[in-house]
Amino acid sequence: MQLAFITDLHIDKAYEFPFGIDTRKNFKRILNAIAKSPAEQLIIGGDLCYRSPEEEIYEWIFEELNSFGMPYHIIAGNHDDPVMMSKFGKFEALLSDGELFFAKKFKHYLALFLDTSKGEISKNQLNWLDRQVYQQDGPTVIFMHHPPLNANVPYMDEDLDHSFSGGEKVMNILSRSKSVIPIFTGHYHVEKTIVQENAMLFITPSCFFQIDAFSREFKVDHHRIGYRLIDLGVEDFKCSLHYIAGSRQMDK
Repeated sequence: MQLAFITDLHIDKAYEFPFGIDTRKNFKRILNAIAKSPAEQLIIGGDLCYRSPEEEIYEWIFEELNSFGMPYHIIAGNHDDPVMMSKFGKFEALLSDGELFFAKKFKHYLALFLDTSKGEISKNQLNWLDRQVYQQDGPTVIFMHHPPLNANVPYMDEDLDHSFSGGEKVMNILSRSKSVIPIFTGHYHVEKTIVQENAMLFITPSCFFQIDAFSREFKVDHHRIGYRLIDLGVEDFKCSLHYIAGSRQMDK
């Protein structure tokens, strides 16, 4: 099963260009690149909206996705409203007490999609995750917006506005799995790979811009945008990261 993973779109209203970036053009560019790839399904890892959830933005995004034609799955980030997003994506049935978490079967892999949009994870969701991991005999893959581990990116690790308080609880559950669990996230606007015990964490760059991974202050590093290809094989998995040029307002 070939998947494409993108995250942190931060799409703004029409004719708005945050940081001088045409976020809508970035989204179209990344979809065009994925259309030429071997990907069979698309996963979006949250932060669809720029600062706060907007109906106009969700409406535009889902129009683009539906015309794109590839099956897609979406989780919420800290700049999203899971309930509003679900209404426009027509997947309200996946909501549980206002949270958007669910499981999908990708051939022999169980894919678990978590909701960390509030910067934490509810007891209800943790209990569900525990049951899913405990009952699964085959391989499992996790998709969530926030990394459940610090990634040695000071601006994101140390800033309370960006931190995730449920990481240790998630990792405690995953540590009981008998197999290696790949975890695909975004949120950090950098590329990182971290291995801890039986978990392999892959942080995917943003479709907006990337930050300086070494600075304690906010600093844009570059404007290339990235997507990840994930190949869930019978006995193992592979993934690769791909960058394309981002679009600035001055680009024509």
